[in-house]
Amino acid sequence: MKLGAYTLIRKIAEGGIAEIYLAKGMSLRGSDKYLVCKCIKSALTEDSEFIDSIIREARLSVRMRHPNIMEIFDLCYSDDRAYLTMEYMNAPDLLHVMLLAREKGVKIPYNVAVYVIGEAAKGLHYAHELCDEHGQPLMLVHRDISPENILLGWNGSIKIGDFGIAKTCQMPDITPPETIKGKFGYMSPEQAWGDKVDRRSDIFSLAVVLYELTVGYSFYGQDAVSDMLMAARIAQYVQPSDYEPAYPKALEGILAKALDLDKKERYETAEAFREALEVCAREAGWVCDEASWLSWLHGLIETPPPELSLMRASDIPKDPNSVVGHKKQAESQSESEDDDVSEQTIRVSSKEIMEQLSKDQVTRSGSLPALHQSLITACLEPEEVAAETPEPQHKSALILPEVSPNSENDAAHALKKAQQKRLNRIAMVAAIILIIVYIIIFSLSFD
Repeated sequence: MKLGAYTLIRKIAEGGIAEIYLAKGMSLRGSDKYLVCKCIKSALTEDSEFIDSIIREARLSVRMRHPNIMEIFDLCYSDDRAYLTMEYMNAPDLLHVMLLAREKGVKIPYNVAVYVIGEAAKGLHYAHELCDEHGQPLMLVHRDISPENILLGWNGSIKIGDFGIAKTCQMPDITPPETIKGKFGYMSPEQAWGDKVDRRSDIFSLAVVLYELTVGYSFYGQDAVSDMLMAARIAQYVQPSDYEPAYPKALEGILAKALDLDKKERYETAEAFREALEVCAREAGWVCDEASWLSWLHGLIETPPPELSLMRASDIPKDPNSVVGHKKQAESQSESEDDDVSEQTIRVSSKEIMEQLSKDQVTRSGSLPALHQSLITACLEPEEVAAETPEPQHKSALILPEVSPNSENDAAHALKKAQQKRLNRIAMVAAIILIIVYIIIFSLSFD
């Protein structure tokens, strides 16, 4: 099946948000290469806020080029479908590896766990240090670090993915205080309270992943969403040595610092966290390198994936269906145009879309469909609105959690219930204050 410039080969996965396809496209050199098309479900194309979040993820991700961050190539619109194009990671994500190890009764060695988290920390640190075109720090926070978003390649690559709810200092903070973004099982306390977060929140979440890799139990150990949220707010967890008396003291100390309730006591940067793990591994005599990681991974997953020529960002030709344009277009401009080339690329793309839509994509009422209007609006505006559609949250269990299809609804219900309780309390307090004021006025009138 054709989709824009690509041929969809087979469906890899499907969730509540998108369908993920292995696809084939022609590279700049004219050869066929393989990539992933993340096709947004049509039911969500009328949700302008969700489309804004997809556009924001694409515009942010195409700027990031690091060995430990998954490459997002472009956001395109063709055949009445919006889709992200990205590199194909030809191994299961970390969550599936953890579940497979559990199923086979295989304990994840400390050196393997430390290596995986160290590589992920490199990508996370790069994202945290990202600057805009003027050299000003974006102060980006991922806000959704979890095993599902640590992606693996058969060649040993380990990459952070899914920046869909990432936040930078340049994005307006319009999220209601009651709205909590991220997965409950990996949240920092401040994130669970809905407070402002910084890079130390991501470090906390990454440390939770390390905890689960090395301990084999879910971090918060709660089944109910409300119980998990309460545990997250106070950073309540069982010490690794309580599960395993022989757990390395140095590693437990590193976790204790990274998982501190007070973010001021945590590691300041993901790089500092990685360096602490590196020292711990060296002193313990663990061999933490790609060869050891590959040996263990290939031993766990016995059947290798088919050999495919994989698409990279440098292979992608200019796509007429592009919404956000390509980073390489900006890099090819002269230095004098660097400050505004990304804006120019986006504006040109949006004009092309507008011309196309004006011909045959206008609805009977004379207004553009929500998806089209959102794409154009977001591309024309210099800043994006931070928004998200929550991803399904797996149910937390003692041994690594199974995926629960109902947990997203449970989470939404729990949040709505909490919000309603807060509104009720506010209304009650306001009523009491009003009554007191009336009583005072009434008494004064008699005096």
